[in-house]
Formats: sequence, C-alpha cells, structure tokens
Amino acid sequence: MHERAAAARGATSPLEPPPNLRTRSGALISNISEAEAITFTSALVTKSALAREFCGCEVFQRIVHDILNVPDVRLFHDQAVYKKPCPGRTFPFHQDNGYTFIEPLQYLTCWVALSDTDEENGCPWFIPELHRRGPLDHDFDEANSGWTISGVRDDDAVCVPLKAGSMACFWSLTPHMTGANETVDTVRKAYIVQFAPDGWNIQIWDKRGAGGRGVALGNTGPSPVDEARQYHVLRGGEGVGPPPLGPRL
Repeated sequence: MHERAAAARGATSPLEPPPNLRTRSGALISNISEAEAITFTSALVTKSALAREFCGCEVFQRIVHDILNVPDVRLFHDQAVYKKPCPGRTFPFHQDNGYTFIEPLQYLTCWVALSDTDEENGCPWFIPELHRRGPLDHDFDEANSGWTISGVRDDDAVCVPLKAGSMACFWSLTPHMTGANETVDTVRKAYIVQFAPDGWNIQIWDKRGAGGRGVALGNTGPSPVDEARQYHVLRGGEGVGPPPLGPRL
C-alpha cells in the first residue's frame, strides 16, 4: 500500500486546483477550498489513470467486501486534500453525511495519508460512538470555512496520526476533524476515497429537521450514477478492476 500511496501522491499533486477558480463568465467559484490554507481536488479518477487504478485496487476491494458486507459496491467519491501551513486553521468536526447525505447511510470513508501526518501538521481526530446517534445537525463555521456539528463536545476525541501509506477507515456518520497545520513548510497530503453500496439515493437534507437530528426530504429512488467516475469495485461479491480511463473532453 505504501508504494500505491506514493504513486497516488505523484498523481494528485499536479492536479491541485489553482487559487481563485472562476467560471467561464468570470464569476468567482465559492467553495471550501482556500489556496493558502487547504485545497480539495475532486474526481481525480476522471483525470489520472494512476488515481483510477489506486481507488479500484484489491486493497479497497477487500476492505469494502469485509466492512460494507453487500455484494455490489461502487466508488462514491474521491478527493485529494492538501493542508498548507496555516496556524490555527482547523477543518472542524463534521460527519461526511453533513456534506452529502445518501441512503443507505453506511457509506465508507478511507482517509489515506499521502505524507506522514501527526498532531502538528493536521492529522485526523475522531469522536468515538457518537455515530450511533445517526445524522446530526450541522452549522457552517465561518472561521474555518467548513460545516461543523452544532454544539459538539470533543472531550473524548481521539487523535490518529498516520504514516504515509496508512489509512483510517470510518463510517460516514463518524464525527471527525483535522487539526491545524502548525508547521512552517510542510504540506499535509491526504487522499479521501469513499465507497457506497450500489443503488444509493442522494437526497435533499434538512439539517435542522427532527429536532436537530436532520431529516431527508423526498425519496426518488436510486440516483443516476456517473459510470466514468463511480465505477464498481465489487460486483456480485467479487472484486472488479476499474474501466479504462476515457478521453478527456
């Protein structure tokens, strides 16, 4: 896995987005990336054959087979997250469902360290057992430019340092955050790879519904799948490799 992670690091770095992305009309794109603090580069599997092979490799096939326990699993989302030196700038406690709610709820996040990460440069932290409460209310944290769980208590949060090539796997309902990069010249690099059972349904999510627990609005059945990006890694309980990378348009 260490060699695969090194290859993924080489594939993700050239694709990091430039600062101040704009639409064709010239409007500034607003998102949670900040060029001098933290950047998110999504859908790398549509741009890099190495990233594509990495996300569909046998390591992830075995993980989703054992943890998700369903016969058909697809890549749901992938993104590289680069955290630059920026004292005090955390990415606050959240559930991945707080950003993208889907049914079934049990989609899996694999947080892969592309560089050594520790408490000093922004490793992940997790709050144990709180996932049992289901989706939680999130508010936008203006100071840290990210959604965060309202009124969360982090007294028992666990710090999880990782060596390059290691990963932390957790449910989409697991509250987690990454600390500030307090170093002077080290960029903390991670690749976030998420998997979900085939047939998921992305729904509009009312973050304040059900007394702050959140509630899904409407149910339209299985959502359309982008076959080029959200390919099978498990079909009929067997691992399958990714389809070839098509031409970029």
